[in-house]
Amino acid sequence: MSPRTLEVLVSDHGEEFWDHDGYEHNHSLYQELVHVVMMIRTPGGWSGGPHRNHEPVGLIDVVPTLLDTLEIPKEQWGDLDGISLKALLDGGAAVQVDALSQRLAARPRVQGHLMFDTELWSVVQDGWKYILHSASGREELYNLTTDPKEQHNRAR
Repeated sequence: MSPRTLEVLVSDHGEEFWDHDGYEHNHSLYQELVHVVMMIRTPGGWSGGPHRNHEPVGLIDVVPTLLDTLEIPKEQWGDLDGISLKALLDGGAAVQVDALSQRLAARPRVQGHLMFDTELWSVVQDGWKYILHSASGREELYNLTTDPKEQHNRAR
């Protein structure tokens, strides 16, 4: 690999192994399917790295992170919805990292899916996940802090 290569590894989905009476992927929006790996390595590595982030991020953050890492001026980015994660990955100043972590934790993360004639939508915010099965109207609500495997539906 070239010493000038920026390496990015991102998964598009996880796999379900009967955790919620299903298998494979693209059948649900549970954590085992939507919580996936993202790794970014600069040619010289990150200062003091590698760094791990435990705040939820999304594919929407990949492009802003790459543009920021490549030091492309923000004026040239256009209108992007994602957030650059560079401060987290590069071991930025504690104030920068804390502010970014708080921003990531507070923003709602919307997830959608359409497959096998079933529409699924979810939103995650403040440690809670709401899932709507729009075809049937069935609702699910999970406290991801106390129930990370989404076993206790609190929608009632």
